[in-house]
Amino acid sequence: MGLGLGCGLYLSDDVEVGDPLIAAELRRLIAERGRAVGIFSGEASQTELLDHLVKAEGIEWTRVIGFHTFELLGAGEDAPHSQRKFLFDHLVCRVPMVEFHGLRGEAANPDAVCINYAALLKTRPPDLAVLGIGESG
Repeated sequence: MGLGLGCGLYLSDDVEVGDPLIAAELRRLIAERGRAVGIFSGEASQTELLDHLVKAEGIEWTRVIGFHTFELLGAGEDAPHSQRKFLFDHLVCRVPMVEFHGLRGEAANPDAVCINYAALLKTRPPDLAVLGIGESG
């Protein structure tokens, strides 16, 4: 079931409902603003949703800038539990996304990574967030 809550907020526990809404919102943002900036969850519960988005027709991924929600401290880009790796494998490497900004969990100075990421988000304010409530939520 999907529930439109106004202000562009939708809740859905069904990918058949949620995926088309997200794809339509990406297409709308690109048409109206020339780009879409999204924050994507890197949880395993998002596998099916991301697969549907990758296959959705009409999304100009070269106009999509992506961020992700969080990373585990110490998780390098090849760590099996890395949120960044999950998004690379299930989204970023499958579409020609113009930019993807992943958090570096393996960085020596995580505070500096957070400060830099916050500054980057200010220069590219997100238009939408694709968040999941699943195994980790």
